[in-house]
Amino acid sequence: MKTSHLAFVLVWLFCPLCQAQAFQAASNSSLSPLPRLTILTEDYGPFNYLDGTALQGFSTELVRLILLELGSDISQHDQQVMPWARAYQIALVRPNTLLYTVTHTEQRDMLFRWVGPLVHTRVAIVAKKSRKLRTDDLNQLAGLLIGTIRDDVGEQLLVEKGFPLRNIVSNTSASYVVEMLRMDRIDALAHGEIASNWYLSRIGEKLEDYEVIHTLQRSFQYLVFSRSTGKELVDRFQEAFMRIKLSDRYQALIDKYPAISYSLATGLAQADVASRDVTPQRR
Repeated sequence: MKTSHLAFVLVWLFCPLCQAQAFQAASNSSLSPLPRLTILTEDYGPFNYLDGTALQGFSTELVRLILLELGSDISQHDQQVMPWARAYQIALVRPNTLLYTVTHTEQRDMLFRWVGPLVHTRVAIVAKKSRKLRTDDLNQLAGLLIGTIRDDVGEQLLVEKGFPLRNIVSNTSASYVVEMLRMDRIDALAHGEIASNWYLSRIGEKLEDYEVIHTLQRSFQYLVFSRSTGKELVDRFQEAFMRIKLSDRYQALIDKYPAISYSLATGLAQADVASRDVTPQRR
């Protein structure tokens, strides 16, 4: 018995990983349990999407990792997939509500509490390359029919920039709007570039047949909590997120989703991002 006890002590002393894991477990157990959360998301691949009845995606897996890091599990919370406009409105008012994935804008900044940043993104207007519509002047596109997802950042930015409302074709489904673009029922699509490419690829379109004709904003993707959620809970999520982001787990997760890793590797979503985004306030 003494020999086995001595062996255990020696392993403990010379195994920093064992000590770190034990310390983390002790830290988790000493924290108060998480309150029951309402977790809301939409169909926004490759970040969050339904594969049959299973919710998949980069951000979905990340939320699961964060909850496990905090000693919880997604099954202990109320998780729902719904149209973006509805999820967005609920997250504005309901306490202890987590919404993902959300593009940061200055106008949204004080509406939520922010956890991240996850990855760079570009909100862009995409059209068929054969149309030759590329321009730096949004006013030059004012005569086009541009598809949006209701209350999505693409739609919000178009409205904010004074784009004619009569020329915005809004729908609750990203898949439907992308299909409208494919069938030439709209001229262009305003959406996150990574997501637009993902949906186009999913319906068999060749990405080389499409192009960004105008950039609305460069920014970052986040998880957000409702403003009425306590700061302590948000801080715990942020700290858990940073532990994951600084580990090998984060890059491994990015590598699982080629649409994201390709965009980050080529710099499509991140050029000049520092000068165009406002750091979220976590007050």
